[in-house]
Amino acid sequence: MRRNRKRALGLAGILIGSLAACGGSSGDNQVDTGSDSKAEQTTAAPADTAAAGKGEETTAGEGAGEPVTLKFSWWGNQNRHDYTQKILDKYTELHPNVTFEAMPSGWDGYFDKLSTQAASGSMPDIVQMDYLYITTYAKNNSLADMQPYIDNGTIDVSGMSEAVLNTGRIDDKLAGIVGSTGTLAVGYNPAVFEEAGPVVTGDAGMINENNNYASKMSSRNSELMITTPPVNPANTKAMWNKPGFFLCISETSKVKDEAAAFINWFLNSEESNDIMMAERGVPSMANARDFLVNSGKMDEKQKEMFAYADTVLEFSGEAPAPDPIGIAEVGESFKNCAYKAFYGQISTEEAAADFRKEADEILARNN
Repeated sequence: MRRNRKRALGLAGILIGSLAACGGSSGDNQVDTGSDSKAEQTTAAPADTAAAGKGEETTAGEGAGEPVTLKFSWWGNQNRHDYTQKILDKYTELHPNVTFEAMPSGWDGYFDKLSTQAASGSMPDIVQMDYLYITTYAKNNSLADMQPYIDNGTIDVSGMSEAVLNTGRIDDKLAGIVGSTGTLAVGYNPAVFEEAGPVVTGDAGMINENNNYASKMSSRNSELMITTPPVNPANTKAMWNKPGFFLCISETSKVKDEAAAFINWFLNSEESNDIMMAERGVPSMANARDFLVNSGKMDEKQKEMFAYADTVLEFSGEAPAPDPIGIAEVGESFKNCAYKAFYGQISTEEAAADFRKEADEILARNN
């Protein structure tokens, strides 16, 4: 990839690092089987930590260090819970001294629970984190800096775009590592486009001319307008591959080395990706994408999705900065004001003024 272009990932992204990962998925069931038990942890690093970090296999019983228990929390539906447990079991098979305390949950309530754990200093060692909250947890020092584990070779990011990697940087800290990405897309009807003039073909043309087409069609016929979801406060002019979730390491973890080794294996190894099969989004690591495409287990639509993600990288701008503290409240205010206008309760001008006032108050209070 050309380094003179800033790009950011957009399909269904993951970050792994000092944070806990992704914002809610629409398909996630509200299954909460989380555990709050506090297993004893040892600070002794296993003898095969380096091998574990690079995704190399060890025969059961070989190179086993002292017993280590890693607490790992994530959100998702039951399918995600099941295959993630298989990944954990596989890692323990390859590294018998490492066991896991799995802490799965549904999206609802996930960050309420994590907030309580952070306040009490009992966050899990490894956390799935969403872009919506990574700034909050990075700035309150709940997440460990993952850069040292890249520098010493425990985490291999050679297969990750620099722009994607940098989405996990908050101030001077690499708070999370992106595990996968999701890409924004616009659906259109070619026949409708023809009414506004010749359709621009090619990725660059579509991206650069999207707003011009929207303006032309809306001026001709209101029924021809291109719209994004009406209550989505995202910047609709930016096309970028966004991180779906991060895997992070908690600052209070006593087993950061082992956690970093597992995160590297989780993202880079064929064993892990063969089980996960891109369920969390398009893998952020090029080697993982190549393995899945060549595995013979993906259908043509999935291959097209991967190819599209690579194409978007060539045209994406730099990813917007992570959301500020309080952004969840801002989003709720935006939605409430928009719906009041949609249902005629207030004018659009009043909705805009109310939203601006509420957003300023929320951001000032939190930042």
